[in-house]
Amino acid sequence: MEATRVRLNLINSHLLGSFQFESKDLSLDEYRARGKKFNKTLLHDKMLEPFGEMYKLQWSLIKEREDLFNHCLATGLSKDALEERSIRQFMYLFPKCGLTLEEDLKNPLKKLSIVVSFCTNDINLTSRGHMQLLLYAEMLTYLSTEKHANLIKRAYELKDFGCLGMTEIGHGSNLAKVETTAKYDIERKEFTITSPTPTAAKWWIGNAGKIANMAIIFAQLIIKDTNYGVHAFVVQVRDNQTHETLNGITVGNCGPMAGLNGNDTGFLIFKNYKAPYDCLLDRFAQITPEGDFKSSIKSHARRFGITVSPLICGRIVCFAGTENYARNALTIAIRYAAIRKQFGGDTEKSILDYQLHRYRLMPHLATLFASNMATKLIAKAYNESMLIIRSNPESNEISDFSWLVTIFKAVNVWNNLKTIQECREACGGHGYSTYAGFIKLKQDCDAIITTDGDSNILIQSAERYILQAAQAAMGGKTVKSKYLQFINLQPTKPKFENKDQLKNPEFLVSLFEYRCNYYLSIALNKFQENMGNYPSMAIAWDNTQVRQLFVLPQICGELVLLKELINFKQELAQTCANTGDIILSILVLYANHILETDSGALKTQFTEDEVKWINEIVVEYCNEVGENSVNIIDALAFPDHVIASPLGHSDGQIYERYTKVVEDAPECYEKPKWINIVQENRRA
Repeated sequence: MEATRVRLNLINSHLLGSFQFESKDLSLDEYRARGKKFNKTLLHDKMLEPFGEMYKLQWSLIKEREDLFNHCLATGLSKDALEERSIRQFMYLFPKCGLTLEEDLKNPLKKLSIVVSFCTNDINLTSRGHMQLLLYAEMLTYLSTEKHANLIKRAYELKDFGCLGMTEIGHGSNLAKVETTAKYDIERKEFTITSPTPTAAKWWIGNAGKIANMAIIFAQLIIKDTNYGVHAFVVQVRDNQTHETLNGITVGNCGPMAGLNGNDTGFLIFKNYKAPYDCLLDRFAQITPEGDFKSSIKSHARRFGITVSPLICGRIVCFAGTENYARNALTIAIRYAAIRKQFGGDTEKSILDYQLHRYRLMPHLATLFASNMATKLIAKAYNESMLIIRSNPESNEISDFSWLVTIFKAVNVWNNLKTIQECREACGGHGYSTYAGFIKLKQDCDAIITTDGDSNILIQSAERYILQAAQAAMGGKTVKSKYLQFINLQPTKPKFENKDQLKNPEFLVSLFEYRCNYYLSIALNKFQENMGNYPSMAIAWDNTQVRQLFVLPQICGELVLLKELINFKQELAQTCANTGDIILSILVLYANHILETDSGALKTQFTEDEVKWINEIVVEYCNEVGENSVNIIDALAFPDHVIASPLGHSDGQIYERYTKVVEDAPECYEKPKWINIVQENRRA
């Protein structure tokens, strides 16, 4: 009681006494009155597409339960408490989103929109949805036959929680070489699943550590000592009533992580685990009871590639989800910068007025728009592509969709993580407070770099796709990809006449196409040279990665996004010219910033004057976008109760809100429990 009384006195003394915030800080409103007027509602709605309806539904549900979703209230919680919090959030939101299996089979975009919408608030929640819906339920639906129908129904009703046992502690990206085996016993008509070595333990398996009672396990199928390659098996790992681990399986938790601690990631070890005949997910390969293997897809590698093709869903969540986190980071940093006053002579001025601060933040704001174009582009093609994958998995019709998803998963996640870090630093010491929100944003996004495949490995599949298009062009054949029609292995650099050309979208596109062709020519020449220097194509490929092949997907992706930004600008300009002008400024800054930071091309392909012009344009447009940045971020921002950061609140009262959240914490005024360590020394 005494401790409580002391604490209440201290709080009253601070908040209600001489230190009370008596007047409102109007800095944010003053900044809103500056710059170009444009249609915020139009920009807001367009930037939410195609997930806007689901976003708004979830935001209203979150508003009803701020006690369950406010990040500040979760500060200091244990890993176990964070895991409980995320599963409560998921089980509260998902049933209210109205997804049924029947609807999902017709409209896959709804399921994606649910999971992406989760990460406007928390990627921990997204990860729960990702594991249950896009991994377990999606793979189960895709790989199963009629006999598995009840398991699919239970997954959508959350009666079963599942996990996807793919990666092993010794095998991550090279999934075709996993060590876990599933041997078919002809006499008993069952499979014996075994982890034959310590490195065969299924590792970093989301949901496995604590919640999953079901698992899809990828293992080498062995019949009569013949290995038929990796296949998927759906097995029970915990008892439905007691939740105890079943005999023959060891399940454990992988422990605390650098972020995403609202999720339980675990390991599974199998010791002669007996699984029933029907556990084989047998859409693409079947075993007769007598042990005869049948498949219409003869190649093991081809069959495995088709088997794992739905994993592309998770990669979309990766870049769309981190885009939402980057949007939150920029909302906090830009609003804070408009309010925070420093230096400026007799009267301090907003740090957002300083050229260097704008140069730090505005290129990231422009990059956020480009990231949003990636999400829109892929979402537009998602329904059609997923229906093709489900109905005709051997089709090549989704090649463009696949290679772009791979590029955006890598490049956009890298960019979004950089954005969060710069925003954190731009808020100084206040930005380092857990309450500010940046630490959570950064730590959670950091996990996405290697989620659903290491981005550095994934991007190499996109390299192959681009080189195949280049080979077609060299042979006089048609380049099938509509995004690679620009390929010309004898490119001519567009002619520079003045700096203003760098403000022209069409000229910027021609520069970006030339840049792609320039790097493509270098990569092809180096690859051909290495083919003569190394004993195999694989070794030559590996030794052409750094500075040649690896950069190709990124620069091709940047060209695609620049073109999408131009289309976006034209679309908005038809409704509101000023809004179109805002996007024009954004895309000019985006394009020139990319050119400015491309040291390879700058050094070899641009004259001294051209480099100077590019640098000047970047500074000029950082200032122009910076002048409008508060209104732009207002149009992009998620609701205050979703962001839950006192530094980024739309009312601009950051110091009052920050002080309150600090003082509301239980430990703010309490004596430490370990103070006796110091007191004993004083008494000695």
